[in-house]
Amino acid sequence: MAPPLVTLTSDFGLRDYYVGAMKGVVLNLAPSARIVDISHDIGAQDILEGAFVLHYAAREFPPGTIHCAIVDPGVGSARRALAFASQEQLWVGPDNGLLSFALQDATGPIYAIDSARVGSGRQSATFHGRDLFAPAAAQLANGWSLSDLGNPIADPVYLDAATRQVDADGIDGHIIHVDRFGNLVSNIARTDIAPFAHAPCIRIGRAQPLHELKKTYTDVAPGQLVALIGSAELVEISVNGGSAARQLGVERGTSIRVEAQHTA
Repeated sequence: MAPPLVTLTSDFGLRDYYVGAMKGVVLNLAPSARIVDISHDIGAQDILEGAFVLHYAAREFPPGTIHCAIVDPGVGSARRALAFASQEQLWVGPDNGLLSFALQDATGPIYAIDSARVGSGRQSATFHGRDLFAPAAAQLANGWSLSDLGNPIADPVYLDAATRQVDADGIDGHIIHVDRFGNLVSNIARTDIAPFAHAPCIRIGRAQPLHELKKTYTDVAPGQLVALIGSAELVEISVNGGSAARQLGVERGTSIRVEAQHTA
């Protein structure tokens, strides 16, 4: 049987000792675990960026993977710590919306982790990654059940960005990620727009509507806007050879609507 696989995602960066300390805790409690870093370059305290990066990377991991994520500006407060199953994987992290995308597909109860059950014996008010989340992930790697970690809850926190509104004519969403190239990634999926993907009208910010989904960036002239389905299977607005974010002056949170074209 393959050794348990634990991923780490955080906003800690690699300059400080934080990531190394978490890895040490996992390996001390679960020596056979394999640890994979998804990213530690999430923007400081940027919960939405962490949620996006974690979710779309996690989809490529095998069943049984344990994802431990920490972007936790509320560390030390009354915010809960979560553990649950989703998409045949296990998830551990703060109850602040970071795990929103996985929570949408959760299977079975969602547990609030009890620090008395899984803590490392020390409880820093500022480093739950080391003292709570890493031990919880390690014990799951050792074969603990989710119910061993705590008690079920019914009201986990979701980010508003994880939701979209559907009406008879189309779908309203917003930009949830701007990548390093300036591509604007929405929370509207290919499957959402299937009924009118052949003739869509895509409205974003103050830009002129786009009336076609292209296959790739170079299907338009250099410097031109293009709408397409990106690698995350989400509607994306880009510029061939440029930055859509800069060209449109658009940031995360900007509204986007995809609807059927109306012909006269």
